[in-house]
Amino acid sequence: MLLVLFFGFVALCNCEYVLIDKREDILEPEPLVPLPDGRIVGGWPVNITSHPYQASFHNWHRHSCGGVLISPNWIVTAAHCISAGPHRYSFRLGSHLWASGGTILVGTYLMRHAQYNASTIDYDIALVRLSMAQSVVGDTIGYAQLPPEGWHPTPGSLATVAGWGTPFAGGSLMDELQEVDVPIVSNESCQQFYSELSNRTGIFITDRMVCAGFAAGGQDACNGDSGGPLVVDGYLTGIVSWGNGCAREGYPGVYASVPYFVPWIKEITGL
Repeated sequence: MLLVLFFGFVALCNCEYVLIDKREDILEPEPLVPLPDGRIVGGWPVNITSHPYQASFHNWHRHSCGGVLISPNWIVTAAHCISAGPHRYSFRLGSHLWASGGTILVGTYLMRHAQYNASTIDYDIALVRLSMAQSVVGDTIGYAQLPPEGWHPTPGSLATVAGWGTPFAGGSLMDELQEVDVPIVSNESCQQFYSELSNRTGIFITDRMVCAGFAAGGQDACNGDSGGPLVVDGYLTGIVSWGNGCAREGYPGVYASVPYFVPWIKEITGL
């Protein structure tokens, strides 16, 4: 079954693909499309101390995406998570529960990458400037470490992804933060996995993306995890973006490549 994605909305046809972004659409839910254990698939619950930079990105006071605190004033997330002005968004930090605990902050400035393309899901990254500076709070709120310029993850190296994603498309969110470990897949191999889908949809694996997952599937991010972190060797390496379903055999998860965007992030934030 083919699912063509434009700005997070989906249209089904009688084909074999289910191409999704990985946010939780709370405004106009689509008919439920069951996915195989579509939260942080194959993972386990963790405390926020394991990911003190993890933010729950709220749209009208409900978790919609993840986000990553990278400095006192800035959060990085996926571009497809942002569709309106800052008045409707807020961020919960310092809690392993998306609905309670920690602290709530709002953004005053949202910037999707100027080259973001919703049709090809390319340049899927955005920055949010917070209304007030957020300092480190013990081991519950901290900043993700950006990779040094020129650094790239080695294919096969283990990455950790975290989020509050749903058990199936349109389903209920996980109350507690989840994480799972997945191996980095080279972009060349990832494009081979997605070659038929790319030919049908025009969505290709680019240098602005990084892939991670097992060939057999079983572990992945899914709906509600968009914008969240993929971490390798302590560096923020990816931002949850999209995939063909969730944890499907032969289809790694696809992330915005933070190493590619480090110069852009530094230019905007002054880090």
